[in-house]
Amino acid sequence: MKLCLLVSATITSVTTYPGMGKVMDDLYYYNQSRADRAPVIFLGSTKLLGDISTCPTALTPVESIPVHDTPGSLGSIVCAADACRVYKYAMLNMASASKDPSTGDCSSLARGAIRLGFHDAGASDLNAGYGGSGVDGSIL
Repeated sequence: MKLCLLVSATITSVTTYPGMGKVMDDLYYYNQSRADRAPVIFLGSTKLLGDISTCPTALTPVESIPVHDTPGSLGSIVCAADACRVYKYAMLNMASASKDPSTGDCSSLARGAIRLGFHDAGASDLNAGYGGSGVDGSIL
């Protein structure tokens, strides 16, 4: 009963906006013209992209990988000798920002990053080229 009242109140306020009556009529006729068509279950491609297609199926959990101990602190001569060592510190910084210290679960920053990735991937188009689609690195 509450849903019926909510829909009635919403439709009334929507149709009072100038021009919305025509939009509602157009939507009604559009839906009627498509009523005899079968519903589309999945739109898009199931093609695996990049290295996902060659990724091994038996993966090890991240916790079982030996931890690399980076010699020297960030900015030290030892660390500066290898340009890749700075990424260890970037990884540690990202890991601490992604975990809520009080619960040990994902932080809101981590959930936001995952959400952003899914929203970016939802717009992907294999034929769009760089910058014209999702999951092409352009979000960085």
